[in-house]
Amino acid sequence: MSNYFLIYFIMNKYKCGEKVTLNIWNSAFKCTIVALKHDIFLRKNRMGIMPIGALSIAFSSYLQGVDTFIESGKTHYGIGKKLKIDSDGEIREIILTEENYTNNITTLALHGKIPEVILFSPPNHRLMLVVDEVFDMIYNILESGYINSVSDINKYIPRFVMLSNGIYYDEVIMKFRKIFESLEEDIVEEIKGNFIRATTLQSGVRMKSGDEIVFKPGTKASIIIAGGSKVSRDRVITLFKKFDYPVFEMEGVEVRRIEFDKATMSLSANGVQLSLILTDEGKIRSLTLGDLVSNKKMQELSKKIIYTMVSIGVKSGIYKKLDRSIQQEQFIDTISKETWKKLEVKCKIDNTHIISSIASVNERYELGMLENKLPPLEDNIINYVLNLAKENNLVEEKSVIEDLRNSIMQSIKKITQMETIQ
Repeated sequence: MSNYFLIYFIMNKYKCGEKVTLNIWNSAFKCTIVALKHDIFLRKNRMGIMPIGALSIAFSSYLQGVDTFIESGKTHYGIGKKLKIDSDGEIREIILTEENYTNNITTLALHGKIPEVILFSPPNHRLMLVVDEVFDMIYNILESGYINSVSDINKYIPRFVMLSNGIYYDEVIMKFRKIFESLEEDIVEEIKGNFIRATTLQSGVRMKSGDEIVFKPGTKASIIIAGGSKVSRDRVITLFKKFDYPVFEMEGVEVRRIEFDKATMSLSANGVQLSLILTDEGKIRSLTLGDLVSNKKMQELSKKIIYTMVSIGVKSGIYKKLDRSIQQEQFIDTISKETWKKLEVKCKIDNTHIISSIASVNERYELGMLENKLPPLEDNIINYVLNLAKENNLVEEKSVIEDLRNSIMQSIKKITQMETIQ
């Protein structure tokens, strides 16, 4: 790719009105100053997390290859600050330094300090904002003249393992293609291949201890990957295995299948517990995963949501039968039972874990910041599923999900009307 083409590409993006957050005009001419370009090769066999959060810290605790902490936007973290991690009752501290921390991924990349794999897990409500920061980094690498052929891409652009909950991978890829549509197709495809979708039952908790935050990783779980290029998936698998973390590839399976699998687990746990967060007396309960299997009402509703989600998945073509002799209802029933079994095992292993949506509602209520609307993750999943049900004329399934949404909203509304805890 010529430097002339890159400048043309950047100017063309402005003409098209595409919003770009980096300062193009101050840096566009870096493309032509080849003599000043320095070596920014990726740091092999190293991994980073972006941003700092309960899930990403849990992964960093089990993956010794994680040595870089990347924040996004405004943050109370900074150089000299400490990350406190509760490892089986023992507090471990990580001091953030210039060598292991940044709140600017572009700066990290252009100084040759970026790891070859980034575990990417922004909260659902900030996901696309943090994706924009990643796209800005790619812009900067391109405009600095490092990418001249397909073979240059994996020397300079890291692979992103996208771990956030929700259904969003197609939206991210569509946005990527729109922003970079002026590049040669082979370059676009190769960079796109560095975005891998992953789902996991790994959990982590962010706890307040006075004025400090302490992270507590959940039990070591596993990760399932799909999407991206075969080369990228193979490299990610190699690194996870190198650092002894269970990883499975869903080869030949569409990304939306693994996203839908995890969305089903999330809604049947998070959504169900949000709908039943209040006692009969109207008091907030600090529900744990263990309550999902020990409380009969929760268990029955969770199984109902799982069956409904799987039914939507089968009837909309997300789940495909390999054996045509199996009847549709039998297929739905089989997947539903398998999904409940996985959730049940998870609930029993991490029985004291408070799921993120419940923790967030409790925290925001105590701070007087809870809004009368669906939490971001549940909003993402429910809207997606309702659209699917509507498109496929699934009246009964649509009604079940709408009832769950209404029940969650009723709980949230009652909580917001309570007197804030002093």
